[in-house]
Amino acid sequence: MAGDIASLQVDAIVNATNESMSDSNPVSDRIFQRAGPGLKEEIAFDVKECKTGEVRVTQGHALPARYIIHTAGPKYNIKYQSASENALHMCYRFVLL
Repeated sequence: MAGDIASLQVDAIVNATNESMSDSNPVSDRIFQRAGPGLKEEIAFDVKECKTGEVRVTQGHALPARYIIHTAGPKYNIKYQSASENALHMCYRFVLL
């Protein structure tokens, strides 16, 4: 692994996820592993879901980052290209707010 987002000492990191916040990919897995069980508990009991294009913010728990910004990107489909692009734009916009 070239860099480790889970080791950054910053105010917040961004985690790309799915709507149920259960996406399993190497980056997300590393964030959850390093954050400890508190992150899974916060998502299960407080956050629960993140609709496409939206953002949910959790505590960083055991990470050096204070917060984790979770966002669910769209599933791209050429048939609905503009809808996918708009949803992705919303992800970017809400992460930066």
